[in-house]
Amino acid sequence: MTYDLAIIGSGGAGIAAAIRATALEHIRAESAAGARLQRVLDATVWPHLFRCCHTGRDTVTAVGDAGFDMQRMARLRFPGGPIPTPTSTHILGVAVRRPDPMAPFRPGVSLALSRRAT
Repeated sequence: MTYDLAIIGSGGAGIAAAIRATALEHIRAESAAGARLQRVLDATVWPHLFRCCHTGRDTVTAVGDAGFDMQRMARLRFPGGPIPTPTSTHILGVAVRRPDPMAPFRPGVSLALSRRAT
């Protein structure tokens, strides 16, 4: 499954039912000046111009909070060039759902025990 994390909302709730998600997502800038510019844009015009998109979201934490671990993650600048834009800092990676140790005890899930032959 591939999701555009910019449209799933805060906290990664949109990928909660997935087992694996591929992400290419702009994230919080690495420089202090870039992160400051992102905060100003996110608090003013950016979400209104780009359908609730936020330039400085901490996507790695949001994906982790949704029960996933980022694997094969790379940080990159896209598009490349001498002057970064508010959405230049990206991650590219695969998020895999952590096993749920409580899954057999959730409502609607049955746990079948088999008897071993002796």
